[in-house]
Amino acid sequence: MERRAGRWIALTWHEPGTLTGLVESLEARHLCSFRWITPTGQRPRAGNAAPVEMLLTTDAKVVRLELTESGFGYLPVSDDRKAALVRQNPQGGDHALANLRRLARGGEH
Repeated sequence: MERRAGRWIALTWHEPGTLTGLVESLEARHLCSFRWITPTGQRPRAGNAAPVEMLLTTDAKVVRLELTESGFGYLPVSDDRKAALVRQNPQGGDHALANLRRLARGGEH
């Protein structure tokens, strides 16, 4: 899958496995945004998938990653399912950021 705006990407997790994402914007070494999590099983798009934005900034010798995920309130599922997704998702983000830290320190995939 190609990694540029408008293209599909594969997002692989231990659980639930590989999911499809849609790249919305991509600026080399600065910004990547995509949509994923489609509880209906459809391909991600505005209105049925949660958007994620990753923004990299630098300050002297420090590189910062800002990770923002939103849109759970707009997913076409019940309020109970939305609440469950919100509860479950921070653990996934923590896990993904821990993997990024490990890779940045020279760890393996």
